[in-house]
Formats: sequence, structure tokens, C-alpha cells
Amino acid sequence: MVAETFPRPTAQEATGAGGPPSGFVASGLSVNRQASTDELVGQSLNFETEAGKIVDLEFTTEGVAWTALPGITHAASGTCETDVVEVAPEVLLITLKLPAATLETMQVIFDQSTRRAFFVASKFSDLQAPFARKTRLTQTFTNAVVQGETASGAPIEATRDLLGLRALYHYSEDTVYEHIYLNSKWYSYQCLKGMRAGDCGTDEASYFKVRDGVYVVTWREILIDLAAVFVYDMGAKRATGMAWGAPGDLTEPKYIPTGAWFEKINEPGYPEGVETQ
Repeated sequence: MVAETFPRPTAQEATGAGGPPSGFVASGLSVNRQASTDELVGQSLNFETEAGKIVDLEFTTEGVAWTALPGITHAASGTCETDVVEVAPEVLLITLKLPAATLETMQVIFDQSTRRAFFVASKFSDLQAPFARKTRLTQTFTNAVVQGETASGAPIEATRDLLGLRALYHYSEDTVYEHIYLNSKWYSYQCLKGMRAGDCGTDEASYFKVRDGVYVVTWREILIDLAAVFVYDMGAKRATGMAWGAPGDLTEPKYIPTGAWFEKINEPGYPEGVETQ
């Protein structure tokens, strides 16, 4: 789906209740995404979480067999399709595409150089609940290391490094968004170019540092039922991620591979004597 295109919605679709339809949301977001890789096929990864739980991932040509995914509640083990992208040097973004009916999904950020991993579990609280001015998605975050190995560097932890940053994200030649990282709980966006031009909003967000110049940024949208997990490579100025949810006309969650080149409008931070929360 890296180069998929979506048809332009009709006027009726674009103005219907429940937010923009799925094609309206997704169009153009994956054109500049980095390509997926099969480098994990035939490998098994075993991680130990900070709570001492063992997570097993076995990759095949069909996908991945998994056990004990942290934050996943529908089952203790299973199999599913997977998507793997090298999003920064030696850093993999692994998406476990759990069955839609579970209303859960998992992304794993694996730093092969430090042997550390970061699990992001996303979940719908209630897909059928009436729309309210709050997100219907939750995300939980879990640190882990490769079992039996000595990890290097610091754990992947929450960071304030990006707060105050404004940047432009070029998802395609025709799709450009601006992001503003307001504080440790919220970010704002506006679509400057594309099918959603003029749309804007503020959503719950979380930020984590993998290592110098590499960050995990996640958010849970309010207007549209989407959760997103991105990895930012600040050196290459690339953002690669996976959005997941049921925007607009969808009755069950879908995956939207996403990726962009970005450029900073300013540097993060605030003037002396002023500090965001």
C-alpha cells in the first residue's frame, strides 16, 4: 500500500456525519513512505519487558506468530500479518496487524544497535459509542530488551525535546501538513495542501526518545477515530509511521501506512522564563 491512491469523495461523502470518509483521510499519506522490508523473515525475537514478562515474535513469510504482547488483552498468543520498515539506521518499526475484530493493534520499535524495544499497544475503548469530544482510542507504552542480552544506552523514555517545534510534513507532492508540538500532552495540525486542505485540530500526543536524533511520536485523534505511531529520523528528516482506526464510513479498523519528508519551521523550545507543561 506504499503508493496507493484513493478516489476523491463526493460532495455528499465529504460533508456527511461522522467525520471525513476513509478515502478522504488516507489519500496521499503513504506516497513518501519508506519501503517495507522482509529482513526479519525467518528470525525469532525474544524480549523481556521492564516487568519481567517474556514476549516472543517469530517471523515467517506469512507474518508473525506472537505471545504475550504487552497491553494486548484479547488473547495471550496468536498469528497475524506484519509490516516492517527500517525507519532510521538500525531502527525497525514493526506493525503487528491484529485481526480487526479485536479492536487492538501493536507497533514495536526495535533499536537493533542498542537491543532495546518499545511496544505501543493501541485500542478502541468502544467503536460503537456515540461521537464525543474526546478520543475513543487509548495507547499503552512498554519498554523491553532482547532477552539474555545486555542492552546499551538509555531506555526509550518520554521526552520534551520536541516541544515547541513547528514543522511541515510532505506526505506527497499534493499532501502537506503542519504540526505544532504544543506540550507533553497535545499537538496541533493543519492541512496546508491536499484533500483535507483547511482542516485542523488538536489531539492527544506522546513523545519518546529512542536515541539522539530518533524519536517516537504517537497521537490519538478526536474528530477522526485514528491512532498513529511514527518514528522521526531527525537527521534524514523523515517521518515513517502507521495510522490505524475506523474513520468516517468504516465499520472496523484499517491500517494506513504513512510517511513524509519534513522540514522545520523553527527550533523547539521557548524563551527564557517561559516553559510549556
